[in-house]
Amino acid sequence: MKRLKLIFIISFLHASDNIILKEKIKETNNTIVEEKIYIRKLIINSFNSLLPSFLQIAPKENFLKAKVSYDTKSKKLSTSLDLRVIFPSFEKTKIKSKSTTTKSKIKTYKFKITPMLRLYKREPSLVIKPYFSYRSEYKNFITLYSKNITFKEYAYFYAPQREYIEITSLSFNKPFNKDNLSFVISKTYLSTQKSNLFYSLGWYFTNTNYKSLLRIYGFTISGERKKLPFFYSYKLFFTYRHNLFNKNYLFWDFTPYLLVSKEYHFTPKLFLNVSLNLNF
Repeated sequence: MKRLKLIFIISFLHASDNIILKEKIKETNNTIVEEKIYIRKLIINSFNSLLPSFLQIAPKENFLKAKVSYDTKSKKLSTSLDLRVIFPSFEKTKIKSKSTTTKSKIKTYKFKITPMLRLYKREPSLVIKPYFSYRSEYKNFITLYSKNITFKEYAYFYAPQREYIEITSLSFNKPFNKDNLSFVISKTYLSTQKSNLFYSLGWYFTNTNYKSLLRIYGFTISGERKKLPFFYSYKLFFTYRHNLFNKNYLFWDFTPYLLVSKEYHFTPKLFLNVSLNLNF
């Protein structure tokens, strides 16, 4: 029995990144429907951290996340560290695509459950992250027009703390390059503040023409249920993000921003945030 368990573990670790449990492809009337259920091994996996979260189709996880930042608003130097051990995840995807010589439409549904161990409030915690996303993409090959709509719903459940965070977002990207202009609506709920709700609207214009740097121009409106007025603050900002030593996981941010908030009686204030980031 022990030998069988050992063989199973060895075969699992040496298998491909995805272990397919079920796969089906169906084609009717120029429409292709693909369904796949699989286990994704996230034992060793890293990605280019240069892109901000609102440009990622699915939220990415890091094994190591460290940050040192200084903000002229708080006039404090702050540090943060997050360590995670990510276990293999269960995923199910369904892709429905229809294309002609002039245009194409793609609808993607994804459901995913990822277990992990991480530091939460400076204590080891078992975390379960369910995630669902729906993405609709449209392209017109004649006019070069395109648009993308992405809905994401995910949460982090922490044990033994018995707390959770729920995040919902809806983003629109158009017209010619999906990474150029985007509009994002998001809502965050914390179990530690059950009577409160955090929400924001954001417009972002990005420049990703260079591999090692990113420029983001943005305007965000935010508020929370416990504070009046409904929109508590307005923020206009520019972020310059650059990789260091040609490493995708090491970069620094330089973000000057103009803040109009009830905290300052809606008097415009100019601040600056500078940070050094390690996401691996």
